[in-house]
Amino acid sequence: MNNSFNEDSQLVDTMLFIFSKIKEVSIIVFLVTTLSVIFYIFLTNEKYTSTSVLQKTSYSPNNQNNTSSLSSLGQLAGLTMGASDENSEKIIVKRIQTREFFDKLVSIHNDYPSIIFAALSYEKGSNRIVFDNNIYDSDKSKWVKNINNQDIHEEFLDNLSIKFNLDDNLIYMTYEHASPYFAREIISSITNLYNQEYMKKSLKESTEAIDLLMIEIANSVDPIIKNNIASLVQNHYQQKMFASIKPALSFIEPPYVPDNKSSPGFVFYTLLGILLGIVIGCIYVLLFSNNKRYN
Repeated sequence: MNNSFNEDSQLVDTMLFIFSKIKEVSIIVFLVTTLSVIFYIFLTNEKYTSTSVLQKTSYSPNNQNNTSSLSSLGQLAGLTMGASDENSEKIIVKRIQTREFFDKLVSIHNDYPSIIFAALSYEKGSNRIVFDNNIYDSDKSKWVKNINNQDIHEEFLDNLSIKFNLDDNLIYMTYEHASPYFAREIISSITNLYNQEYMKKSLKESTEAIDLLMIEIANSVDPIIKNNIASLVQNHYQQKMFASIKPALSFIEPPYVPDNKSSPGFVFYTLLGILLGIVIGCIYVLLFSNNKRYN
């Protein structure tokens, strides 16, 4: 009981002492808050985040009633019979995150590396991206610093968020950037590139599978086997048509130009400065009082 009373008494004495030093604490709060606001004005880059939701387009061949041997032949030819890849959405996510995919993206859009790595801020009135002159000279379109592709790719991944949700089987993609228009544009560019890759790959695999299956038809003498192989050929023709007209990824919610900044603003840094100032001020006056007591 006495210990509890003594602890409460010490706490009250500490609070009263801090209050008696309110002038010193206020000065420290003002200084820390000022530093926090200066940091916000001169050192932080305000960013916008564009968000999108995508779904993977699935394709199932019409004829699923083949024998196991012909199913193996179909798999050899490049067509999975009656089974879906449960990890395909995860593979899409990983593919977009790879360095190879990023290199293809920037080879198509030559201005992306500088916009990704050297963008400093965005001017709404002129719809212009302001670059860091210490890194990139936008007037001469020339790098001032020697920035390699790995650094740019890492910056790209830091700003990109792409996740597959197991609950709804949808892919959620966001990108954060100083320019709200670029944040929207790069999501569309990523999706378009993946769809182009998928279409080329799918058409190539289907063509190779059809060529192989046509050889099997020519070499087969059993009319039943010939009929089943012909069904596989038909499925591959359908797959080619499907790949040509239907993208692998389609938007449920297309990317949009965000209106509000996603990065912390002036009010956040002001409140953060006040809070840190109070903590630092209290610690300072308590340590100062103890030093005076023991000196």
